[in-house]
Amino acid sequence: MNRLFFIVVLGCCAWIFPGCQHDSDYRIGRYEVVSTVIASSCPEQASWYPVDPLLPTGFLPGYTRLMQWSLHRVGITGNGDFRVQLVIQPADRDDLTLVVSGTLEDGVVRIDTSHDLHEAGRAWYRVIVLRGILDDETFAGTIRTMLANIPGALPSSPSIPPDSPCEIHEEFAGRRSSDGY
Repeated sequence: MNRLFFIVVLGCCAWIFPGCQHDSDYRIGRYEVVSTVIASSCPEQASWYPVDPLLPTGFLPGYTRLMQWSLHRVGITGNGDFRVQLVIQPADRDDLTLVVSGTLEDGVVRIDTSHDLHEAGRAWYRVIVLRGILDDETFAGTIRTMLANIPGALPSSPSIPPDSPCEIHEEFAGRRSSDGY
């Protein structure tokens, strides 16, 4: 009897307080994004960079790329912010995807993450700091990516030392795509 009473009370709360029903994951939107490298401290003459790491979109200033970004709410933080995942794909390739996580609070997306990139015996340590403003139709902001060789791996030439990573600064702007509810 107590269990039945609890279920009825819980159901009434969910009906009366609709905020209780918004705890499921969902896609916030899908965006067609153009990202442009504004500045880079990475060596211009490097013989080996990661092949298409998605972020950074390029290593030299002026490089521009069209991408598809899909922003998903995947949870709620302790202070009520949305926990989000950003799925990044180039517009011209379906086989390449990068997923990064962060938070969304009052229309501001914050992503701070790090990854190791491994390729052909070489390895890099990558830190991504993304800040974006999100409204009903647009998503715009900046990306800073720091990149350094991992000690013990085959270095790029010239090597990017771990204690002095190079930094790529990008700006991005995107519009919600027509299928991006």
